[in-house]
Amino acid sequence: MLGGLHNFFIFICFVCGIVIGQNLPFFWLFLVIALILLILTYLFYKKNKLKLSDISLLLLFVCLGSLFHIPTTYKDKTLEKLIGNENEIILCPVSLPEDRGKFNVFKGEIRKIGGIGIKFKVRVRDYTKTMQYKGWYNLKGSVYTKKYYGRKFYNLKVSSINVPIELPLGFWHRLSKKTGEYILNVFSKNCDFSSYCFLSAIFLGRRELLGDEKTWFANAGVSHLIAISGLHLGMTAVILFFVLRFFNIKFRLCLGLSLILLYFYTFLVGSSSSTLRALFMYSIFALSFFMKRKSSSLNSLALSGLLILGMDTSNIFNVGFQLSFFSVLGIILGYKIFKPKSNKNQVSNNAKHILLCSFFVSIWITPLISFYFGKIYLLSIFYNVLLIPFFTFILSVNFLLIIFSPIIFVSQSLGNVLSVLIHLFNEIVIFLGSIKYSFISYTFTFQNIILYYCLIIFLIIVYKMCAVAKRPLEGITTKSRI
Repeated sequence: MLGGLHNFFIFICFVCGIVIGQNLPFFWLFLVIALILLILTYLFYKKNKLKLSDISLLLLFVCLGSLFHIPTTYKDKTLEKLIGNENEIILCPVSLPEDRGKFNVFKGEIRKIGGIGIKFKVRVRDYTKTMQYKGWYNLKGSVYTKKYYGRKFYNLKVSSINVPIELPLGFWHRLSKKTGEYILNVFSKNCDFSSYCFLSAIFLGRRELLGDEKTWFANAGVSHLIAISGLHLGMTAVILFFVLRFFNIKFRLCLGLSLILLYFYTFLVGSSSSTLRALFMYSIFALSFFMKRKSSSLNSLALSGLLILGMDTSNIFNVGFQLSFFSVLGIILGYKIFKPKSNKNQVSNNAKHILLCSFFVSIWITPLISFYFGKIYLLSIFYNVLLIPFFTFILSVNFLLIIFSPIIFVSQSLGNVLSVLIHLFNEIVIFLGSIKYSFISYTFTFQNIILYYCLIIFLIIVYKMCAVAKRPLEGITTKSRI
């Protein structure tokens, strides 16, 4: 059924269903259609009419996408009624509070508002100055919205008279909070302040500690290095695996342990859609290895996308999810279509693959970056060849610092090394970002994006047709030489 890319086609249909459910919230209609399609899929399959069975299955997932998203649409409408009024709220601060004089500012995650369980992110102004990172609080406050570049953001104001009540934490939340505090303390004790901020951002996702660094990285087009993403999780997975292998632990056990640690790390840094995508892909790879089955990278990407959207369909409208998904899709398709060959020189081979990955990613996410941030980066492809190996080395030394943190002399030495490396890394980023035409300011419209991807697909089809036409000619030439 559906050939080798069934998960990918199912994922596309599920996404289409989410978009339909956003605009046509007819729950019972889609439920009836879904039940009919489920029966048809079974009947066609039993009668060995596989093409009809495939079509019914794909249409079923369109309906499922709509059914999954319609409750989210109703929740959004419910939330709109609560905005602007003072409500009882359950809140967890997910960034370190920043002192702004009369109030603290931080990012928070609301789990319940007005007695209704709705999960969404807010920017909090805490005039009580009592709430701490990773705590859970019951409080009274009013949520209001602000628009920025056409996108809606939620804000919460907590007045000084509404003192929050701290709630008891569960085991995993206590463990996550203590682990985060311990790692932050390790960075603070062993590194200078700028390095502490940098490491807190790249390893724990505490970007609120960064100042001018955000602008430096944005100008160079390498902001992905300071945002916890699939790149970080992939590096973390590899480093964890080889650290465990260093202690002579068996391959299968290393894979299993690194996966468990990776799940905890994802929970520690906030479980964003981009980190979940990487986590699920790594999990699928590990599961395929244990089951001794070959996994398809495209199907793994689609399956991870289905899992993320199954948990929260609104992720499809999240910029991080879109950029993460298209980045990996670009790499997978790029390698499948062009099939670059490796060479024996490991250094040049790694540089070539970083360059190709950067090229494929840039091709696929340029219109999205332009649409959301109004910039087109021209040189970031080449910057990544220099910065990603350097960044990986910094992340590796950072792991050593955490592992050897109980040994004061070793941790201080590693902290000093990291401070020097990070200072040099930042200087390189500042220099690269200052180069003329590192980026140009231009904003894609939605129509431009559609035309861009249609052109890309057209060029891929032409390339594949030329490649297929070239093969018979190569065969004839070879025979004539013989």
